[in-house]
Amino acid sequence: MQALVLAALAALLSGPSAGERGGKVPWVRDAQFGLARARLEGRATMLFFAADFCGYCAKLGEEAFSDDRVVAASQWIVPVYVDCTKKGDNADLQARYNVKAMPAVIYTDADGAPLREMQNRDAPGIVKDIETVAGKVASRTTLWQPSVALAREAGKKGKKPVAVYVVDPKADLARLHAKLMKDLGDRKTKFLWALEPGPTPSVLVLDPKADEPLARIPVKDDDKADVLNKALDEAAKLLKK
Repeated sequence: MQALVLAALAALLSGPSAGERGGKVPWVRDAQFGLARARLEGRATMLFFAADFCGYCAKLGEEAFSDDRVVAASQWIVPVYVDCTKKGDNADLQARYNVKAMPAVIYTDADGAPLREMQNRDAPGIVKDIETVAGKVASRTTLWQPSVALAREAGKKGKKPVAVYVVDPKADLARLHAKLMKDLGDRKTKFLWALEPGPTPSVLVLDPKADEPLARIPVKDDDKADVLNKALDEAAKLLKK
Protein backbone atom coordinates (compact mmCIF):
# COMPACT_ATOMS: atom_id res chain seq x y z
CA MET A 1 0.00 0.00 0.00
CA GLN A 2 2.77 2.46 0.89
CA ALA A 3 4.45 1.84 -2.48
CA LEU A 4 1.19 2.71 -4.25
CA VAL A 5 0.80 5.89 -2.21
CA LEU A 6 4.37 6.94 -2.97
CA ALA A 7 3.92 6.24 -6.67
CA ALA A 8 0.74 8.32 -6.79
CA LEU A 9 2.36 11.20 -4.94
CA ALA A 10 5.48 11.04 -7.09
CA ALA A 11 3.26 11.35 -10.17
CA LEU A 12 1.51 14.32 -8.60
CA LEU A 13 4.78 16.06 -7.79
CA SER A 14 6.24 15.55 -11.24
CA GLY A 15 3.85 18.25 -12.48
CA PRO A 16 1.53 18.39 -15.46
CA SER A 17 2.65 17.88 -19.03
CA ALA A 18 1.51 19.96 -21.96
CA GLY A 19 -0.88 17.21 -23.04
CA GLU A 20 -2.91 17.23 -19.83
CA ARG A 21 -6.05 19.27 -19.30
CA GLY A 22 -5.09 22.78 -18.32
CA GLY A 23 -1.66 22.75 -19.90
CA LYS A 24 1.47 23.38 -17.85
CA VAL A 25 0.03 25.75 -15.23
CA PRO A 26 0.33 24.07 -11.78
CA TRP A 27 -3.41 24.06 -11.13
CA VAL A 28 -4.94 23.23 -7.77
CA ARG A 29 -7.45 20.57 -8.81
CA ASP A 30 -9.64 20.81 -5.70
CA ALA A 31 -11.48 24.11 -6.01
CA GLN A 32 -12.49 24.49 -2.36
CA PHE A 33 -8.94 23.74 -1.23
CA GLY A 34 -7.59 26.31 -3.68
CA LEU A 35 -9.92 29.03 -2.42
CA ALA A 36 -9.05 28.16 1.20
CA ARG A 37 -5.36 28.38 0.39
CA ALA A 38 -5.84 31.78 -1.24
CA ARG A 39 -7.52 33.05 1.96
CA LEU A 40 -4.65 31.76 4.09
CA GLU A 41 -1.92 33.23 1.91
CA GLY A 42 -3.68 36.43 0.91
CA ARG A 43 -3.38 35.69 -2.80
CA ALA A 44 -5.67 36.26 -5.75
CA THR A 45 -7.06 33.23 -7.60
CA MET A 46 -7.48 32.37 -11.25
CA LEU A 47 -10.48 30.05 -11.57
CA PHE A 48 -10.49 28.13 -14.85
CA PHE A 49 -13.94 26.62 -15.47
CA ALA A 50 -13.45 23.84 -18.00
CA ALA A 51 -14.75 20.46 -19.13
CA ASP A 52 -13.43 17.49 -21.09
CA PHE A 53 -15.96 18.02 -23.86
CA CYS A 54 -15.01 21.69 -24.33
CA GLY A 55 -12.77 22.12 -27.37
CA TYR A 56 -11.94 25.74 -26.59
CA CYS A 57 -10.90 24.68 -23.07
CA ALA A 58 -8.45 22.19 -24.56
CA LYS A 59 -7.14 24.89 -26.91
CA LEU A 60 -6.49 27.22 -23.97
CA GLY A 61 -4.62 24.45 -22.19
CA GLU A 62 -2.53 23.57 -25.20
CA GLU A 63 -1.68 27.15 -26.08
CA ALA A 64 -1.92 30.00 -23.52
CA PHE A 65 -1.81 27.81 -20.41
CA SER A 66 1.25 26.00 -21.74
CA ASP A 67 3.08 29.24 -22.49
CA ASP A 68 6.13 29.69 -20.25
CA ARG A 69 5.19 33.32 -19.57
CA VAL A 70 1.78 32.31 -18.19
CA VAL A 71 3.25 29.41 -16.20
CA ALA A 72 5.80 31.76 -14.60
CA ALA A 73 3.17 34.43 -13.82
CA SER A 74 0.84 31.88 -12.20
CA GLN A 75 3.17 31.62 -9.17
CA TRP A 76 1.88 35.02 -8.02
CA ILE A 77 -1.70 33.77 -7.65
CA VAL A 78 -3.48 30.51 -6.80
CA PRO A 79 -4.49 28.90 -10.11
CA VAL A 80 -7.56 26.67 -9.65
CA TYR A 81 -8.92 24.23 -12.24
CA VAL A 82 -12.69 23.92 -11.80
CA ASP A 83 -13.74 20.70 -13.51
CA CYS A 84 -17.30 20.90 -14.82
CA THR A 85 -17.21 17.78 -17.01
CA LYS A 86 -19.97 15.88 -15.20
CA LYS A 87 -23.40 17.36 -14.64
CA GLY A 88 -23.51 18.89 -11.17
CA ASP A 89 -19.72 19.08 -10.74
CA ASN A 90 -18.85 22.35 -8.99
CA ALA A 91 -22.38 23.61 -9.64
CA ASP A 92 -22.14 25.82 -6.57
CA LEU A 93 -19.12 27.64 -7.97
CA GLN A 94 -20.71 27.94 -11.41
CA ALA A 95 -23.71 29.59 -9.77
CA ARG A 96 -21.60 31.76 -7.48
CA TYR A 97 -19.61 33.19 -10.37
CA ASN A 98 -22.49 33.13 -12.89
CA VAL A 99 -20.66 30.84 -15.29
CA LYS A 100 -22.99 30.04 -18.19
CA ALA A 101 -20.51 28.68 -20.73
CA MET A 102 -16.97 27.34 -20.89
CA PRO A 103 -14.20 28.11 -20.98
CA ALA A 104 -14.51 30.79 -18.35
CA VAL A 105 -11.69 32.31 -16.35
CA ILE A 106 -12.64 34.33 -13.27
CA TYR A 107 -10.05 36.20 -11.20
CA THR A 108 -10.88 36.77 -7.53
CA ASP A 109 -9.39 38.40 -4.47
CA ALA A 110 -8.20 36.38 -1.48
CA ASP A 111 -11.75 36.11 -0.13
CA GLY A 112 -13.13 34.79 -3.41
CA ALA A 113 -14.81 38.02 -4.52
CA PRO A 114 -14.60 38.41 -8.31
CA LEU A 115 -12.19 41.04 -9.59
CA ARG A 116 -12.43 40.51 -13.34
CA GLU A 117 -13.08 37.98 -16.07
CA MET A 118 -10.62 36.87 -18.72
CA GLN A 119 -10.37 39.60 -21.34
CA ASN A 120 -8.11 37.81 -23.83
CA ARG A 121 -7.27 34.19 -24.54
CA ASP A 122 -3.70 34.78 -25.64
CA ALA A 123 -0.68 34.44 -23.36
CA PRO A 124 0.25 38.16 -23.14
CA GLY A 125 -3.34 39.07 -22.24
CA ILE A 126 -3.53 36.43 -19.50
CA VAL A 127 -0.18 37.50 -18.07
CA LYS A 128 -1.47 41.09 -17.95
CA ASP A 129 -4.66 39.92 -16.18
CA ILE A 130 -2.60 38.00 -13.62
CA GLU A 131 -0.32 40.95 -12.96
CA THR A 132 -3.32 43.25 -12.55
CA VAL A 133 -5.18 41.11 -10.02
CA ALA A 134 -2.02 40.11 -8.12
CA GLY A 135 -1.24 43.79 -7.69
CA LYS A 136 -4.63 44.40 -6.08
CA VAL A 137 -4.22 41.78 -3.33
CA ALA A 138 -1.82 42.09 -0.39
CA SER A 139 -0.21 38.69 0.13
CA ARG A 140 0.69 37.33 3.57
CA THR A 141 3.93 35.58 4.47
CA THR A 142 3.36 31.89 5.17
CA LEU A 143 5.39 28.72 5.43
CA TRP A 144 4.46 27.59 1.93
CA GLN A 145 6.22 28.00 -1.41
CA PRO A 146 3.83 28.87 -4.26
CA SER A 147 4.13 25.37 -5.76
CA VAL A 148 6.07 22.12 -5.49
CA ALA A 149 7.87 22.89 -8.75
CA LEU A 150 9.11 26.24 -7.44
CA ALA A 151 10.08 24.67 -4.12
CA ARG A 152 12.19 22.12 -5.96
CA GLU A 153 13.88 24.79 -8.05
CA ALA A 154 14.68 26.82 -4.93
CA GLY A 155 15.86 23.64 -3.21
CA LYS A 156 18.34 22.94 -5.99
CA LYS A 157 19.78 26.44 -5.72
CA GLY A 158 19.86 26.50 -1.93
CA LYS A 159 20.78 22.81 -1.51
CA LYS A 160 17.82 22.27 0.80
CA PRO A 161 15.37 19.36 1.00
CA VAL A 162 11.74 19.97 0.14
CA ALA A 163 8.95 18.94 2.52
CA VAL A 164 5.57 18.55 0.84
CA TYR A 165 2.73 18.55 3.35
CA VAL A 166 -0.11 16.48 1.89
CA VAL A 167 -3.29 17.51 3.66
CA ASP A 168 -6.95 16.55 3.57
CA PRO A 169 -8.57 19.11 1.22
CA LYS A 170 -11.22 19.83 3.87
CA ALA A 171 -8.68 20.53 6.61
CA ASP A 172 -8.54 23.84 8.46
CA LEU A 173 -5.48 25.30 6.75
CA ALA A 174 -5.15 28.25 9.13
CA ARG A 175 -5.08 25.91 12.12
CA LEU A 176 -2.55 23.62 10.42
CA HIS A 177 -0.31 26.53 9.54
CA ALA A 178 -0.39 27.93 13.07
CA LYS A 179 0.51 24.52 14.52
CA LEU A 180 3.44 24.04 12.18
CA MET A 181 4.76 27.55 12.78
CA LYS A 182 4.76 26.76 16.49
CA ASP A 183 6.11 23.20 16.32
CA LEU A 184 8.75 23.12 13.59
CA GLY A 185 11.42 25.35 15.10
CA ASP A 186 14.34 25.88 12.71
CA ARG A 187 12.95 23.20 10.38
CA LYS A 188 10.80 26.00 8.97
CA THR A 189 13.95 27.24 7.21
CA LYS A 190 15.99 24.03 6.93
CA PHE A 191 13.34 22.69 4.55
CA LEU A 192 11.43 24.36 1.73
CA TRP A 193 7.76 23.70 2.36
CA ALA A 194 5.00 23.09 -0.16
CA LEU A 195 1.34 22.29 0.38
CA GLU A 196 -0.74 19.80 -1.62
CA PRO A 197 -4.20 18.27 -1.14
CA GLY A 198 -4.37 14.49 -0.95
CA PRO A 199 -6.25 11.53 0.53
CA THR A 200 -3.55 10.47 3.00
CA PRO A 201 -2.16 13.17 5.34
CA SER A 202 1.62 12.91 5.28
CA VAL A 203 4.83 14.80 4.69
CA LEU A 204 6.77 13.78 1.61
CA VAL A 205 10.46 14.69 1.86
CA LEU A 206 12.22 15.23 -1.46
CA ASP A 207 15.75 15.59 -2.65
CA PRO A 208 15.10 18.43 -5.13
CA LYS A 209 17.58 16.89 -7.60
CA ALA A 210 16.00 13.41 -7.55
CA ASP A 211 12.71 11.97 -8.80
CA GLU A 212 12.07 9.51 -5.98
CA PRO A 213 10.99 10.76 -2.52
CA LEU A 214 13.48 10.39 0.32
CA ALA A 215 10.77 9.57 2.85
CA ARG A 216 7.06 9.62 3.52
CA ILE A 217 6.09 10.61 7.06
CA PRO A 218 2.50 9.86 8.15
CA VAL A 219 0.97 12.67 10.19
CA LYS A 220 -2.01 12.94 12.53
CA ASP A 221 -3.72 15.96 14.07
CA ASP A 222 -2.84 14.88 17.60
CA ASP A 223 0.85 14.12 16.94
CA LYS A 224 3.26 15.83 19.29
CA ALA A 225 5.82 18.14 17.72
CA ASP A 226 8.78 15.81 18.24
CA VAL A 227 7.17 13.01 16.21
CA LEU A 228 7.33 14.95 12.95
CA ASN A 229 10.54 16.78 13.85
CA LYS A 230 12.53 13.60 14.52
CA ALA A 231 11.32 12.08 11.27
CA LEU A 232 12.29 15.23 9.36
CA ASP A 233 15.76 15.18 10.89
CA GLU A 234 16.24 11.57 9.86
CA ALA A 235 15.08 12.30 6.32
CA ALA A 236 17.43 15.30 6.07
CA LYS A 237 20.35 13.03 6.90
CA LEU A 238 19.55 10.94 3.81
CA LEU A 239 20.03 13.98 1.61
CA LYS A 240 23.57 14.45 2.92
CA LYS A 241 24.68 10.91 2.11
